[in-house]
Amino acid sequence: FIVEVEQEGSPLELFTSPIDISRKGMGISIDKTFHRQLRLDDKLSLKLYIDDELRARINSTVRHLSKVRKRQGIEYCCGVEFSLTSRTITSVMESIVASTQRAHLKELAEIAASRGLDLLS
Repeated sequence: FIVEVEQEGSPLELFTSPIDISRKGMGISIDKTFHRQLRLDDKLSLKLYIDDELRARINSTVRHLSKVRKRQGIEYCCGVEFSLTSRTITSVMESIVASTQRAHLKELAEIAASRGLDLLS
């Protein structure tokens, strides 16, 4: 899915994909320019799109920033903690996490099946 990221008080806007997600937070890949502007405890507004449909709009706080060396160069990452201000938004985030996990499990099962393995036995 796609994540739209906006920083309070900044004209910068970023469309990216998550690296990891849980019901309390998310890791996202960000570009170098955005990484340079962020500081710990900055507030971000996130919009989560799944299949081109806006599924959630949630505020978050930057909890970590990192640079990860990869073969293709450096990947800039940001970890955010969601502001779960109501039961409704908590439920929506749990639903998104569950659907993401199901999609990953389905992918793994397809890969295993293509190699002649049965993971469900």
